[in-house]
Amino acid sequence: MRRLLLGSVLVLVGLFSLGVASISSEAAAAATKAKKAGAPPPAAARQMNACGCYADSQGNCFCGRKGKCSCPGECEPKGCEEKRAKEIEREMAAEIKRAALADRQQQLRSQENERKERAKEREQERDKEHEKEQKDKSKEKEGTNANP
Repeated sequence: MRRLLLGSVLVLVGLFSLGVASISSEAAAAATKAKKAGAPPPAAARQMNACGCYADSQGNCFCGRKGKCSCPGECEPKGCEEKRAKEIEREMAAEIKRAALADRQQQLRSQENERKERAKEREQERDKEHEKEQKDKSKEKEGTNANP
């Protein structure tokens, strides 16, 4: 009796495991079909942009190996945003450097003009003193010539 009961249990376990195996293989087949349905369309059906990239129905971006970074705001290869930010930083640094150089040159021109202006004023003062000395000498000569 025990043998009969044990045999029945083994048969039931075998049938149950075969049923589960067939169910799991059906589930695997269904999953494979779902994957194929969600896979990107063939290359001919994709709309590639100028960068060599395309977006799937969920908005995910896919790019070829030779993708370019010339489509801002669209689907681009990875790293394009960083490259663009670095380029903007370099341009800003160059512009700041140019502005600083122009400012420095303006300051130098201003200092040079001030120096020239002061030199001109000193020259005018020397000329006035020289004229005054000349007048004084001429007065002395007149005074000495008038006294004899």
